[in-house]
Amino acid sequence: MAERKKMTEAARKFISTGQIEESSGQAPLKETKVDQVPSSSLRSELLGESQASEATIRFTVDLPRSLHKRLEHLSLDSGKPKTELARTILRRALDDIGY
Repeated sequence: MAERKKMTEAARKFISTGQIEESSGQAPLKETKVDQVPSSSLRSELLGESQASEATIRFTVDLPRSLHKRLEHLSLDSGKPKTELARTILRRALDDIGY
């Protein structure tokens, strides 16, 4: 079994606050696919075309009612299922912090 990476302090802060901390003397985040293609906003990605699918694994998350309501509104506005929106948001957040 592969050993899991240790979570960085920047990742912990992002998870708890949702804000990305600028690095101060830390090693830069590793380059990701997102850095290699023209940048698009998360908003346009969420409201644009659907992404190609791959095999999935079920993952259950309990959300605060207010967060669920916001996700539900985005789903209605975009015409995309909440699961697809959540996957996009998680993928972009993990890319942003270098995982």
